[in-house]
Amino acid sequence: MPDYDLIVMGAGHNALITAAYAARAGLKVGVFERRSMVGGAVSTEELVPGYRFDYGGSAHILIRLTPVVRELELSRFGLHYLELDPLFHCYDGDEFGAGPWYVYRDAERTAAELDSLFPGQGEAYRRFLHDWTPMAEAVAELFMSAPGPLELGKMAMNSTGKGGNAARNLARILRPYGEVAREYFSEERVSSPLSWMAAQSGPPPTDPLSAPFLLWHPLYHKGGVARPKGGSGGLTRALARAIEAYGGEIHLNAAVQDILVEGGRAAGVRLAGVTPTPPAPWWPGRTCWRRQTPCRTSTCRRPPATCGWAMASGWCCGWRWTGRWTTATGRTKRGAPAWACWCATNARFCAATATT
Repeated sequence: MPDYDLIVMGAGHNALITAAYAARAGLKVGVFERRSMVGGAVSTEELVPGYRFDYGGSAHILIRLTPVVRELELSRFGLHYLELDPLFHCYDGDEFGAGPWYVYRDAERTAAELDSLFPGQGEAYRRFLHDWTPMAEAVAELFMSAPGPLELGKMAMNSTGKGGNAARNLARILRPYGEVAREYFSEERVSSPLSWMAAQSGPPPTDPLSAPFLLWHPLYHKGGVARPKGGSGGLTRALARAIEAYGGEIHLNAAVQDILVEGGRAAGVRLAGVTPTPPAPWWPGRTCWRRQTPCRTSTCRRPPATCGWAMASGWCCGWRWTGRWTTATGRTKRGAPAWACWCATNARFCAATATT
């Protein structure tokens, strides 16, 4: 198995984005996925002849507030988004005769329609957006920042929104999002759909500390909602093509069993179902591989710039410091340094950085 600068375990959308950026930066990247397809929950498969199904969410929202699609040139690799407007359709079966209402990309259009169907609820929607757009934008900005005290501090300053005093809004953030929705909207046919949208993030509307899942609702109007043409897996299929185009490799049906650790650092992986096969003993003249380049003797007069190594059935082949010099005639001078080929079931020799 080849040597990698970066090994990524799993081929979900976050893992693929990480791998694509690393490969684009020039690193040798290997992605290992136990399934027969990439994507994780962001994948699409034809489970019934003629019908393709998304395993997870079909609507792509937060990624559109990032430069990922543009920077990785995913349109070049087959990703095409279909814009949605309206974004959501809310309907109770016309049980009360009000008809459906929609969340449009345009926030004012949404509020005006709410007022026409449920008097007063459009104004409540405007107040809700006014109060919590700063927090939603702070969340989006935090997603694009490296974690650190400064970024978290900025998030905290904006997390209490604009409505009322900071103490009251902080108390709202700590509450279940179902309660916060009912506090803003007296009409259940408005509060319930908004709670349903928040529930797509995971927690139920009764969970404490879940209010932020509702309070970033303003981002729908900021970035919109879209679906990849051909299903949600269109995103991860494009990411996989990008990784390979940038020089990375993706291994399917390749479950990682163990992470090999040497000196407190990850040195490689062992795949499930792969039994290590010990190599034959080394002797002068036997080929030793360093980054796929053979060295035709068991020692070399010049040490490698870095300790290169390759994984092959769980074994490592690389360079080891011997503290001796082997002459062209095979005679050994003690005290003179040399680098020797070495194979073993661990990568301890890779822990030390070679020096010239």
